[in-house]
Amino acid sequence: MGDAEAPAVPYFAGMLFAMDLGMGVSFSRKNEIAKLVTDHAGKVAFMINAKTTYLVATADIATKSYSSKLAAATKNNIPVVTVDFLLECHTHNTLVSDKPYRIKAGGGASAKSDETEGLNVIKVAQRKMLPPVDVPSVRVYKYKGVDDNAPVWPEDEYDIAKQHYLQKGSSFFGVELHVAQQESKRLYRVFVHRGQIDQLEDDAAAGGWSGGVKEVRYVQNVAEAEALYAMFYNTIVSQDYRRVMLVGNSKIGSDKAQTSNRISQGPSSLPAGVQRLVTYMYAEAQTALTSEIASPLGTLTLSQVEKAETILVQIFELFKNGQLAAEEKRQQLAALSKEFYRAIPQTRTPNVDNALVIEEKQQLVQLMKDMLTVDEITGDTAHAEVDMKYRALRCKIDHLQAGTAEFSKVQDHVLGSHVKGKKLVVKNLFKVHRDVEHRHFTKDMDNQKLLFHGSRISNWVGLLSRGILMPQIVTAQLGIKRTDAGMLGSGLYFGSASSTAAQYTTAGSAGTRMMLVCNVALGKPATITKIDTTITEPPKGIDSVHGVSSTQASKTDFV
Repeated sequence: MGDAEAPAVPYFAGMLFAMDLGMGVSFSRKNEIAKLVTDHAGKVAFMINAKTTYLVATADIATKSYSSKLAAATKNNIPVVTVDFLLECHTHNTLVSDKPYRIKAGGGASAKSDETEGLNVIKVAQRKMLPPVDVPSVRVYKYKGVDDNAPVWPEDEYDIAKQHYLQKGSSFFGVELHVAQQESKRLYRVFVHRGQIDQLEDDAAAGGWSGGVKEVRYVQNVAEAEALYAMFYNTIVSQDYRRVMLVGNSKIGSDKAQTSNRISQGPSSLPAGVQRLVTYMYAEAQTALTSEIASPLGTLTLSQVEKAETILVQIFELFKNGQLAAEEKRQQLAALSKEFYRAIPQTRTPNVDNALVIEEKQQLVQLMKDMLTVDEITGDTAHAEVDMKYRALRCKIDHLQAGTAEFSKVQDHVLGSHVKGKKLVVKNLFKVHRDVEHRHFTKDMDNQKLLFHGSRISNWVGLLSRGILMPQIVTAQLGIKRTDAGMLGSGLYFGSASSTAAQYTTAGSAGTRMMLVCNVALGKPATITKIDTTITEPPKGIDSVHGVSSTQASKTDFV
């Protein structure tokens, strides 16, 4: 980050920065980037308005289907710059020209032709609209109303082919496409639920939430159903409604949507074992999320998560501040904690004023990001839900059959490396291939070993979809001893004993746990006998660090 001894020149004084750094940037890295602004008298905000000086963005936003911050910057003619602009200012300890670091956002005011040379040009993806088609003229019926003229519909036996739920302030709008089979005939209808959040109330007699306006429109065929659905969706999106993810049993939608969220459509193309694994992982992640979130609408948006993460960065900075008086710090942490819980209402609301709670809340934010990413991919498909969730994991999963040579090899390694604790039983083995790790793996490095990585059951959607993250802030930044990881500072942790990795797992609803068996290129390791949370990279000429276990002859900090 440059010369630490250089005086902090306030070259960002009076400037307000917003950040869109993408989900691939770690919490600690976002914190470092924010400090490049705040250390030089600038301010960081989570929202964009006319007072915003710059939006700092990473290049991966170009691949987003929609970036609300980038769109807002375009609308307000706010310059968008890469992180390199902040780094260059820091290097020279002065405010440099932003021209080489500007991103020209498409859809807004364009730079003059002589100003675009040398710019990083990223086109802001327009909000996705469904293809326009001719919309049939149909009658509107009250959902589950008594009307002798309404077509007969099997309320207990239909599927939700696709669905979208959107929100604008206190207003909500849900649209669903329903499909049913009646003897040899397919039936179609489009369901709409709209209204204000404060209209919703728990209706025990109805077995769900009531309030707002619920309507259905019956059509003759799938083409008409798609056309009507697209008309509703395009209209409401054009009115600046934002898509939201349902958290658990939502308060909006049809009865079936409220209780089951989405019904699988058609047969899955996946092997039965892979189907069970994917369904299990998502169910555990959803359960963990639902148990923590107390949203008044039962929904979650990316803007909520981004706001909460920004507040968490501020809490983290304040927590590390050793210059502030204890009482003043306590009051400020309490105020920021309230802001955090306002951004994302939660069932448990302890003050975020110590390292363990900060780390716990960051894990929750990461889980939200993982599920929002998946929901963006799976939100509007008529395919089997499990297949779409599998695709959202962005990896290839094969179910290894018991008795095969590959199954036996891995099973023997798991059981043979068990050194203490309860006996392990290998229930299932799955072979996972993530293309990004495969491409970047240092195949030519020697000393490759099969090592273990354990994690709680709710983390597996994230682990498979984005890979293993660096240790959380409590370990990497605060140096606090934990039972699960962090004893060797900042890095990716693997163990040679399956029983050790198993200690970091949690059981799911089926009573089973999950761990990774990874081929790890260790190269030349440094042997460490003492816990050292300050390590950020291996010593020069060394590729990895190894905490050596104690023996009767030689005692170490690692048991």
